[in-house]
Amino acid sequence: MTPLSPQNKERLETARNEARKRVIARGIVQFRADKEMMDQLLQISDYQKVPVGTLVRQWLAPIVTQQFINIQIERQAILTPHEATKAEQLFTQALRCKEMISKLPSMSNERIRAESDYSMLLQNANALFVHTSENSRDSVLLKHIRLRLDQIALLCNEETPAVLNKKPKKKAV
Repeated sequence: MTPLSPQNKERLETARNEARKRVIARGIVQFRADKEMMDQLLQISDYQKVPVGTLVRQWLAPIVTQQFINIQIERQAILTPHEATKAEQLFTQALRCKEMISKLPSMSNERIRAESDYSMLLQNANALFVHTSENSRDSVLLKHIRLRLDQIALLCNEETPAVLNKKPKKKAV
């Protein structure tokens, strides 16, 4: 394959940027799947009584969030107080998720997914706060991060199921 000229590289980059803008504005991503996967997706969708698009979004959301955070950490982009707001946003999302969990029926698929999202959001917020604290010298920011890390620790302890805290009963012989 012959290398692109600088002019064609610029055109290609412009076309990619325009395509990205259209995808973001529409919020639609299309992908191909073989017949077996589509059949399985539809069966899962029917079983869970959730539209296929909603189902795929629910599955993708935590993966995309985690991958994005991993990339940010790898790039060491979370170093400034401004960047610490990403961790704060995750923490806020976790608290909103926790409020929603209490309103969902116990043992429902929606509640299980929400609990999983809540756990992941707390873990990700914790990781970002720790990473930011390791790379910051701002005393006000460090004090805020300490507060958030303490709050996350309390939330994690609060979420430990009561069953795990009980001593096992002795079986009668």
